[in-house]
Amino acid sequence: MAEEKSYHHGNLREALLMAGLELLQEQGASGFSLRACAARAGVSHAAPAHHFGDMKTLLSTIAAGGYLTLAQTMNTARKSVGTDAARAIEAIAAAYIGFAMGNSALFSLMMDGERTDGANADLQGGVAALKAEIAAVASPASRRTGPAGPHTPALMETFLWSMLQGLSQLAIAGRLEEGGAVSRQASDLVRTVSTLMLEG
Repeated sequence: MAEEKSYHHGNLREALLMAGLELLQEQGASGFSLRACAARAGVSHAAPAHHFGDMKTLLSTIAAGGYLTLAQTMNTARKSVGTDAARAIEAIAAAYIGFAMGNSALFSLMMDGERTDGANADLQGGVAALKAEIAAVASPASRRTGPAGPHTPALMETFLWSMLQGLSQLAIAGRLEEGGAVSRQASDLVRTVSTLMLEG
């Protein structure tokens, strides 16, 4: 049996979050409990409730961290390609899908409206950070007017996020062709959609 990690660096809240993330990655949200989280962190079974109140708040805070990490990953990818709008869309798509595939349990929790609390301030902040990254690449397309009418920022952001989410779910389920961290099938679709968004 593997020796469990014990955290004693003085920041109990962060220790519980780290322990919770490890448990989530190993067992998924269905096998998650405050008692198991406390045991993993090597603290009293009452510690998680003291710091977070209940399991939904703890899971919401873990999910918030996932959103912030994903947003930063997308930000780095976007800035690495300069000012080209189409390449920026492709870059954040690869970052988004790659994150989802590499962190499937966390990604699933981030999108789980039952196990997390949408009113949680940390979670709302994380979602806002992610939406800001999507808005940054969707905004050039929002300046166009297509056959169906104006491409408003909200419309383009929702469209792009929906595509990224759908492709990520298909990739996690193994429903896309193989071809690296992000399949060629997904990459080709993103390239086609970015062209349509930006050029019509």
